[in-house]
Amino acid sequence: MWRYLFGSQISVEDATVEADKRVSIIIDPAGAAAASFTLNFDSSVLRGAIVELIDDGPEPSTLTVNYSEVADGELGILVDAAERAGKIRVTFDVVADSDRKETEIGFSNSIATCSASDSFGQAIPVRFNGGSVLIK
Repeated sequence: MWRYLFGSQISVEDATVEADKRVSIIIDPAGAAAASFTLNFDSSVLRGAIVELIDDGPEPSTLTVNYSEVADGELGILVDAAERAGKIRVTFDVVADSDRKETEIGFSNSIATCSASDSFGQAIPVRFNGGSVLIK
């Protein structure tokens, strides 16, 4: 019930990685049965995105990914389930010769609209908060 009054938060967990390595970020749908969003990242620093479910929750989840704009740093992501959608892991290759020490990962509505719903398909209030990858 608190989720309907105060909203939930879907966030990118911050990560630290060495250049020329792989980094994984976790996105938790915060108890929603379905969530959709566009994940934005700097494609000159992060490449080779692999998106997968890592926790199905009480019911199997379905993950749909639109890779059509991945070269421009955008992934459209939709996860849904009958009850609670599972967590999502996005793994990137970090470019070896990047001079960046930190890069942001955020959300937008450009491919998939940022939204979440309950098991009855009713929209629930949710905040989408980006994170960062620190490159050592």
